Amino acid sequence: MILATTIGAEIFALPYVFKEAGWVLSFLYLVVLSLVMTTVHSLYWRVLVETGGKKRLLGILREHFGAGVFYLATLFVLGGLILVLTAYLILGAGFLNLIFPGLGSEAIFIFWFLVSIPIAFRFRRIFGLEVLGGILMVGLVGFLFYNFWSAGGNFSVEGWRAENLFLPFGVMIFALTGWTAIEPIYDSYRGRSTEMSFKARVFQFGVATFGVALVYLFFVLAVLVSAGKVTPDTISGLLNWPEWELKLLGIFGIFALATSYWPIALEIKNLTVRDLKFSKSWVSAAVLVLPLLLVFLGLKSFFGVTSFVGGVFLAGQYLFLILAAEKLLGYKGIKQFWLFLLAAVFLLGAVYQVLQVGHLL
Repeated sequence: MILATTIGAEIFALPYVFKEAGWVLSFLYLVVLSLVMTTVHSLYWRVLVETGGKKRLLGILREHFGAGVFYLATLFVLGGLILVLTAYLILGAGFLNLIFPGLGSEAIFIFWFLVSIPIAFRFRRIFGLEVLGGILMVGLVGFLFYNFWSAGGNFSVEGWRAENLFLPFGVMIFALTGWTAIEPIYDSYRGRSTEMSFKARVFQFGVATFGVALVYLFFVLAVLVSAGKVTPDTISGLLNWPEWELKLLGIFGIFALATSYWPIALEIKNLTVRDLKFSKSWVSAAVLVLPLLLVFLGLKSFFGVTSFVGGVFLAGQYLFLILAAEKLLGYKGIKQFWLFLLAAVFLLGAVYQVLQVGHLL
């Protein structure tokens, strides 16, 4: 479940991060942030156990911190989700151009139309479809890694580029975000084994998160060895690949994006209708139109949008998770210090990413 929830379009921004920041620096980010994410996911699990799962993150924040914090957190969640859909539209157009070269900017309209059909007809979430999309993406990464690494190639990437010290932060946060999987995992265990050792639960989440990181590492290596040019969205630099492999990548990529796009759109609808009491019709229209509107207002940089979403909106969501844990778990002393340290990581990264807002365009 964590694998299916976590792996998405952001994987295609990672090779550029490794190239521009250096493989040593990027690898350190991947390891350290995997540890950080494992810790926060485990803390949120403990919060759910503590509350009996009766309330989720936004409900907990409203009950314990009031309406102001609740609406601020809702803004971070909704804003992040809308921008994620925007990033998916940008990348989806690129995948369509791999299958049908020459579509150009029309590909955005076509991909938007394809992923909007289920939303317009009020679809219901099919988790098995998300899992299948995650499995296919992992299989594709494995195929690419085996095919190109076994064939040999040049790996010429610097180890460390100090001028890009903070470049990986936003993309890596985006790539490793999986806290929304903790709630359905808790629901699946409720009444059976939620009382298992907390250390065992941390180990499980750690295996899942580092498994995701390993998939990313395989993909990055395959691209760095085989791509004619490492570009911010990866796919535009793969034109030296055989045509059949480009089309296969396009097909799998579109499916993986679609199976991520639909549940995100549904989550936006559920959140706004359930918690904010908005009209279903207006919400459906907003979910359909806003991502496309943002693209045509100028948000056309896949890497820029991905960095901003991860570094600001998703980092903000993790700050609220830590805030909920600090309030409900009653940690004192060294444990409370570690919570503040975790919060400082996300806060400082968010400040840096706000200062880099110009890269969105």
